[in-house]
Amino acid sequence: MEALAARIVDAVPTARGSILVRDRCGRVEVVEAVVAECRRRGLEPAIERVDNERLRALITETPVEELARWDVDRHAETQRISALISLGGWPLNVDGLPPAALDVPLTRESLREWNAGPGSAAMQVFPSSYSPLRLLAETMRFFAEESCQKCTPCRIGNRGMHHLVEELANGEAVMTREQAEEWLDAMAATSICGLGQGAPFPMRNAFKHWPDLFEPLGEPAIR
Repeated sequence: MEALAARIVDAVPTARGSILVRDRCGRVEVVEAVVAECRRRGLEPAIERVDNERLRALITETPVEELARWDVDRHAETQRISALISLGGWPLNVDGLPPAALDVPLTRESLREWNAGPGSAAMQVFPSSYSPLRLLAETMRFFAEESCQKCTPCRIGNRGMHHLVEELANGEAVMTREQAEEWLDAMAATSICGLGQGAPFPMRNAFKHWPDLFEPLGEPAIR
């Protein structure tokens, strides 16, 4: 449990001073381990326990556009803290949208033109100082760890994309853009389930909306 807590806190390298630990999983041992790890690193953790039943009712009864604004405003209140750890409630479709999409209604129809979707009604809000490559690396790590490992495209593809983005953040290009596109094509076309088929979306949206981050990989193949 200590190793898991250390990895969770490692995911918020911007943390300094006060940090909010939001409990949506209800697992006391996980929350206590994360709080202990925060204190071990000299941070000042505060715990917010979320009533999932109440939150679910709010989500189902509130128009999605109002819910999005409420969530953004609610996160804005945490700006006085240096970081936020949310335990539980992972979204599946972490598609990656640029600032230009902030005013787009969060409906399937409106998000379709951005090659995105509302996912499982979860939304993550990040400060502008958070590196898109860091977010993308954590997203692909999530897909790699959630993979059941039964089919090769998903098992190897998600690990490969996680490694690619991590190394890119360090200034290294471990494969070309054309090779990366071939891997993503294989994952989308031949993975057995929706996790492997959907994992390429964050990568491709990042290619589209933040192309300068991927210049070290070279030019994409002409399609």
